[in-house]
Amino acid sequence: MALCPGPSTGTRAGPVVRNLILGATIDGDFLPDVPENLFHNAANFGYISGVNDMDGHFFAGLDVPSINSMVQTSSEDLKRLLGDFTKEKGLEGKDRAISTYTSTWGTQVSQETIKKTVVDVETDFIFLIPIQVALYLHANA
Repeated sequence: MALCPGPSTGTRAGPVVRNLILGATIDGDFLPDVPENLFHNAANFGYISGVNDMDGHFFAGLDVPSINSMVQTSSEDLKRLLGDFTKEKGLEGKDRAISTYTSTWGTQVSQETIKKTVVDVETDFIFLIPIQVALYLHANA
């Protein structure tokens, strides 16, 4: 994917990834159509895809700058971010996401855990979920 800044409005509302224009590329060449319309052309070809657990760190640092500093990151910062990412799913989607990402926290959550969870959310939303969709589309082409 080629990342290009979207139109500037002077302020940014929500996660930075929502303010980028994404153009699908392969080895630097832009694709002629959206990937989901091209899978039928590649159904006979296998491919490898992957994501690392820190791939979203750059974006997470823009959306929640406190993760890269000694300033505390609150669970409310995480909840706000999840709310931005699940806006289309409503309050139930947000609540489910919060429950999923905090299910292993326990009663005394550390700053390290909160900050890592913010990165996990960004990585999942920007990288992991699109890869899972691509694999599904490829398997069903």
